[in-house]
Amino acid sequence: TTNNNNNNNNVSMAEEYQTALSLVEQGDAVQAVPRLRALQERLARAAVVSPRNETMEDVATRSIPFLSLEHELAKALTQLPMSSPGGQVEDRCRNLERSCDLWVAFFQTLEQMELVTKEQHAEYSALMELSSSTQQEDALSTTTTTTSMPPALLLSTSRDAKIARYNAKKQLQDEMAKYKALLERRARLGLEEEDMDGHDQESLERALNLKALEYAKQDAIEEWSNVVREIPMLQRMVQMKSQQQRQSDRFGGSSRPHHDSRGPPPSPNNNNNNKPLQVTRITQNPTNGQLIMKKEEIRAQVFRPGWNQPTMTLEELADREVAAALEREAHQTRAEATRKEQPRRYEFLVKDGLEDDDDLVDASAPLDRDWDDFKDENPKGSGNKRGDVGDRNF
Repeated sequence: TTNNNNNNNNVSMAEEYQTALSLVEQGDAVQAVPRLRALQERLARAAVVSPRNETMEDVATRSIPFLSLEHELAKALTQLPMSSPGGQVEDRCRNLERSCDLWVAFFQTLEQMELVTKEQHAEYSALMELSSSTQQEDALSTTTTTTSMPPALLLSTSRDAKIARYNAKKQLQDEMAKYKALLERRARLGLEEEDMDGHDQESLERALNLKALEYAKQDAIEEWSNVVREIPMLQRMVQMKSQQQRQSDRFGGSSRPHHDSRGPPPSPNNNNNNKPLQVTRITQNPTNGQLIMKKEEIRAQVFRPGWNQPTMTLEELADREVAAALEREAHQTRAEATRKEQPRRYEFLVKDGLEDDDDLVDASAPLDRDWDDFKDENPKGSGNKRGDVGDRNF
């Protein structure tokens, strides 16, 4: 009975986990974060996975996806929108710092189970060191800039490392897609325990979960490296905001001294501040002499392209070209049919195979007589000066 209850509990937690992952993929991190946090507490109480006492061979196949829970929760925290309740810069910074802590726990768990390679260990150690330093240093300290990053982190954020990570993730996605296709095929055939293509149901599910865990490690390093770059910028924003607030309190609600006669700055809630600059051009109609005023929004015209924009789609152009080709073909067909019906000399009728057409033969008779008369009046070789006519000896 206890084993059945544990299995049912694991199934319910697995379903809840998949639901939360679907919310993360859909971009609904606001609902995914509470679900993942509650599931994290349930897993801790149930002790589904114990890295200190178990190896990877001891972990059940259905429990392997839970090893990436910290990564998925950290990823969901980074996707929380700024416009959500409490979504200010300070909260964004705290969420990112919490994500860093979760990634540390994620890699430490995998390291205890000997699932972290030497390269991954070097990258995650550098990221962990930088995360702890950014959380402790002052927001305006220059030690949080890119030049102070550890060499391993600089290597993990380089172009070659990103390309290698992208290729590795792409290969893992292809392998996971292959295993999923095999599982779907077994489900269609109704196979449960029988082997197919050298795999049974348990081995396929375990191989798929291990590939998904490897993909989560690659994704965690990439997301973590982006977060450690964002945290110093957010810290500077918080520092500048606090300085402006202290300066505003010092000068009685205004960020300028009292002797500044320009007045307080415009309110950020004023909608007129977001409108583009407008210019009114006044010209005169040369016909009737009336004034013409034209308002142009300069900001909308700044980034317009300097080349002519297309006036039709490729599909419309193809339709027009096909219609023009068909029209040319029809015109050529009509012209050839008209040319065949026109009278011409008999020798051309023979070439066209129309010597049996009585009407065309009768119409060619006067043309042949005219051609004979022309040849008699203009013998061959007469030319302009008639040099080739007659006997050359006289």
